[in-house]
Amino acid sequence: MNRLQDCRRDYEIALAIQENEADHDDARVAFMLHNMGNLETGSGRYEEALEYYNKAIKIRQQQGDRSAGQLALTYLCVGRLFYFRGMYEEASKYLASSEALFVRTSGSDTHFMAL
Repeated sequence: MNRLQDCRRDYEIALAIQENEADHDDARVAFMLHNMGNLETGSGRYEEALEYYNKAIKIRQQQGDRSAGQLALTYLCVGRLFYFRGMYEEASKYLASSEALFVRTSGSDTHFMAL
C-alpha cells in the first residue's frame, strides 16, 4: 500500500517542529528538507522536490565539511530527479558534483555507486 499522503503529512509536521525548535540553518532542518525532497520525487512532484533539495543544499553548504557527506547525498538525489525528468546533462552535473565531494571527503579509494 502506498501511503505517501500520510508520509507527507507526517514529514510536514516533523519539519515544522524542527524549524520551530532549531535554527533555520540547523542540520536537522536540512535532513527534513532532504527527506521531503525524496518524498516529492517519489510522488513525481519534481518542482516541489527541487525546492526542498535546494533549501537543504543551501544549509549544508553553509555548514562546510562537517556536512559534506550529506551534501553529496543531496546532490546525488537532485541528479536522480533530473534523470527521471530526462534532463541528462543536468543529472550528469549533479552526479559529478556528488562524486567529487565524496572522493574529496572520503578518499579516492572509496567506492562510489550512483543511479
